Amino acid sequence: MKCTYFLLLSFLACATAYKCCPPTQYECLFGQMGGFYVESTKQAGLLSAAANVHSDRKNGKVAFFEELNSGGHVSHVKLVQDYKKSVQYLVIDGVCTKTALPGTIDDHVCIPDDAQFITTIDYGIGALQANIFLYNVVQMGANTTAYVAVKTTDCVPIGMNAVVISAGTATVVSGGYVNVTLGIKDPSVFDVPASCDHTFPIKKMQDTYPGSEYMKALIDQFKHAWSN
Repeated sequence: MKCTYFLLLSFLACATAYKCCPPTQYECLFGQMGGFYVESTKQAGLLSAAANVHSDRKNGKVAFFEELNSGGHVSHVKLVQDYKKSVQYLVIDGVCTKTALPGTIDDHVCIPDDAQFITTIDYGIGALQANIFLYNVVQMGANTTAYVAVKTTDCVPIGMNAVVISAGTATVVSGGYVNVTLGIKDPSVFDVPASCDHTFPIKKMQDTYPGSEYMKALIDQFKHAWSN
């Protein structure tokens, strides 16, 4: 099964069986920090991001709205995915592309059955317990190795550390999920963004995007992996 790599938010594990899945509907804030290196320009720098995440397994939809700082350049990213229609909309700094979306929503939000259980840890004294899993994903020309922490009781995501190596970039990130709430407060977060009324291929975004070299390298990676 071919799966899609999220823009610095998380990664998908291609699987048909799962160790656990989070609540049917939840929302949270995801923050991450790390570093990157772009081979073509020999550029290295820090990156940070904060995203509002909305996950609806019941209706097969995911949306996130992210502000990403890479090497001092701030990009605004929106991603709306509809797994029942097998389509996703990616908006970077107001420029929208529409691409095919293979796989299922559980490929994104669930812990795959082949993930390696590492240990169970406590957050605080007699407080939250989390299971730590390790898995490796090779997709879109990128090799991702990640440690993921989820609550032992309901598989709600808590944190992750990942190393992503591709032909054009190397990225190391550490992130955490906070303010997790059940349900979807406003279903309109899954509406197709207004800027997607006139979409065009990812190739055009690559040619016209004025942002950082890091973002350009990621878009180039997407260009080779996504088909309209």
